[in-house]
Amino acid sequence: MDHYIRSLGFALLLSVSLGSIAKAASFDCNKATTETEIAICADPELSALDEKLGEQWRKMSPLFPTFDQLKWIAWRDTCDNSVCIEGAIKRRLTFLHKINKEIGQSNHLSCLVGSSNFNIYSDENGLRLLVIDGPNTFKKIQMTSEHHGSGICRHFDYSGLDGNTKILIKEEGRCSSGEYPFQEDLVASVMIGSLHFDCLSKKN
Repeated sequence: MDHYIRSLGFALLLSVSLGSIAKAASFDCNKATTETEIAICADPELSALDEKLGEQWRKMSPLFPTFDQLKWIAWRDTCDNSVCIEGAIKRRLTFLHKINKEIGQSNHLSCLVGSSNFNIYSDENGLRLLVIDGPNTFKKIQMTSEHHGSGICRHFDYSGLDGNTKILIKEEGRCSSGEYPFQEDLVASVMIGSLHFDCLSKKN
């Protein structure tokens, strides 16, 4: 019965004029366009949940792919009642909190191979992890590390497996004697199986 009442209420909420809707944290309610956004803005409980979601999103590591959130929003917008929306937001809050405990820790290397971000960081347990974030791609791979040199000349090799494919990332050393001139924007060399790529610094 409560589900029916809230479903009916969802339809009624869509008739509320945007001028009377308060502002939620994750988006401007005055610019709400979808039925789901309008329903969130008009329901105090959903609006409060959405504010929490907005706060969590602002805490997310830049390693987390934006397209994943956009895919979730598109899925959320298929909801046709407030119970569905509430459940979707609560599950997303739990998911983002868990992800942010994993990424957003110490970052060791960050560079670009084409349009894909390659980032190596340590999780809360100190494990080295490689995150590959590219168009329609998001992978997280455990890596081992081996260091060379010392002090400011210290640099690392990282290796891991993506299924049966070996991935090797060799960080550029910046303290050579001058025998081997280095490329200014080259951060690391990436070998994926038998393929070789330059991982370049990100341009601001």
